[in-house]
Amino acid sequence: MSKIVYRLPDNAHTHISLSDISPRWLFILGFYFILQLATFVYFYYQMSQFISIFNIQNGINQNIIDFNRDQVEINQKLIELYETSESGSSIQESIPPVMAKPPISLIIHGRVSWYGTADNECLGCSANRRMANGNTFDETAYTAACSDPWPLGTIFRVRYLANEVTVVCTDRGGFQAEGISLDLSKAAFTALAPLSKGIISVSIQEVK
Repeated sequence: MSKIVYRLPDNAHTHISLSDISPRWLFILGFYFILQLATFVYFYYQMSQFISIFNIQNGINQNIIDFNRDQVEINQKLIELYETSESGSSIQESIPPVMAKPPISLIIHGRVSWYGTADNECLGCSANRRMANGNTFDETAYTAACSDPWPLGTIFRVRYLANEVTVVCTDRGGFQAEGISLDLSKAAFTALAPLSKGIISVSIQEVK
């Protein structure tokens, strides 16, 4: 079988220059290069955004962890103080001198109503009756009816907006509405808000 051999002329060029490429192919190659560059820039930008978001989220998670750790430490300190006070020793002794302050309970948020006379009629049959502590109910005194967890004689500081009043638990409530923390006397409620409001949301702090 014979072989066919092709021989280039001696003056033939063995390389290709840009002038040998048609403008159409130059445009295609240029467009392909720009497309590849744009794709690289886009993915680089997306990756940098992802890393930035990840770092922000990681910082938020760390702040949450630190906050929860602080809350645990505070709760543990409160438990230690409570157990110390229950054992009969002074809470004041367990607090460093720089931090020494009179013991104040935590503030809770709840709702309060009032009881007493309205338009010379007994509201809830409260006027001129014996309270749980044995004294006669006086709607002009700063007293309150509280639920069983609080012993009679407990003093509360009740705050509504900019108004504040201190009341003593002298009675037990049969609260008709759910979610009522205290039933204030007519005078105590009036010091906080108009009687027409009926029920208000307040902050309650047990003083002693």
